[in-house]
Amino acid sequence: MGSNDMNHVHHICNRAAYLSNVHTHHADREDHLNLALCFHRNNLITEALEVYSEIRSTHGDYAFPLVNIAHIQYMNGEYEEAIDTINTYFGEVGADFPFQNGGEIQSDNDSIEHGSPCVEDALFRVDCVSALNIFGLSHMSLLGTTRDDVDFVVLIPS
Repeated sequence: MGSNDMNHVHHICNRAAYLSNVHTHHADREDHLNLALCFHRNNLITEALEVYSEIRSTHGDYAFPLVNIAHIQYMNGEYEEAIDTINTYFGEVGADFPFQNGGEIQSDNDSIEHGSPCVEDALFRVDCVSALNIFGLSHMSLLGTTRDDVDFVVLIPS
């Protein structure tokens, strides 16, 4: 991507973030997330990671950016880091998996308000599905397995 193209994407992303700020209840958090997502979608990964990290430092009670951070780690071949990041996400949203804290929500405000995304019919279940996919793919990559080597994949725990 050339310098002019990058400047254009920066302008578009910053404009989108500004416009979202006018219409959202959690303007600061949502504004930053929209900016990070715009950078991420336009393959400006360094910028996206900076904004995701800023969200986590200013809104530690918001776990969703961890899923996108783990996605970037997975895409960069950082499988162990992606697994650790997803484990943090699962712990913060109260995922009821054997390797977590029995489904107790630890710190994510959306999960406290709406329930864990890692249960059937959850409002934000797509977040958990994404996290599970990154978690599974990272483990498969570490083991050198492919989708063809797996008999089944569980997407949503019951």
